[in-house]
Amino acid sequence: MGTARKPHNHWRGYITERRHPSGGHLVIVDANKADLCHRAGKYVVILQMPDGAGYIGPSFTSIPKARVFYKSEIAEPKYDWGNQ
Repeated sequence: MGTARKPHNHWRGYITERRHPSGGHLVIVDANKADLCHRAGKYVVILQMPDGAGYIGPSFTSIPKARVFYKSEIAEPKYDWGNQ
């Protein structure tokens, strides 16, 4: 099971996560292992909110590319999570 700092580390395909300024967590997962194979890239960023709502964000072909988005979104949120 997850910890307070990493509550989603039990997810299939879990790679990493950090708190998002909205109050939720941004989680990077391997789309194949998480059964999100319909996504274009192998690595998907997900915003998981405390109330249980989750939003699938962009996908990337490598972990470094996913981390660039992930870090920039945490520093200055710009992505429109509600319209995906």
